[in-house]
Amino acid sequence: MDHQDVVIGIAVGVLSELSEEIPHIKDMLAKNMLAFQQDQAILDALNAQAKRMDRMQNRGNAILDALNAQAKRMDRMENRISNSQVCTINAKRLGEDLHAHLLPLRNITTGVVIPKFPKTMAELLHLNDAAVTGFLDALGITPPAGITLVEKVELLREKWVG
Repeated sequence: MDHQDVVIGIAVGVLSELSEEIPHIKDMLAKNMLAFQQDQAILDALNAQAKRMDRMQNRGNAILDALNAQAKRMDRMENRISNSQVCTINAKRLGEDLHAHLLPLRNITTGVVIPKFPKTMAELLHLNDAAVTGFLDALGITPPAGITLVEKVELLREKWVG
């Protein structure tokens, strides 16, 4: 046997073994491909679920924002009601005594008694423009542009004693 025959014999043997292994390799590739497809399907499902969770979180955040806004509106309403009650009490006191000490109003946003609020009608009449504007602002009242101090005092008086 010459060298070329030996090489051909080896090549035939290797090719024969390869031809037997090809179906096994093909099966392994098919199984790996199926596993990959299943893994991809799982990843796709997880990504879809993550997107749904993001949408739910966004909806939840929107609901919380709306609830917070509603709570602020309710707080302002409660403070307005409290101020209305103060107005009623103050009107009664003024009906009995023009020099009566009156209850202060509350800031409609914070609910806190407005600092340095006048205690009597006389004090109200001696306030400067900046003080009256500050009190009106705390009550959520924006006076029309160009009105006088006397008109601003009247707006404040209406909210304070009716």
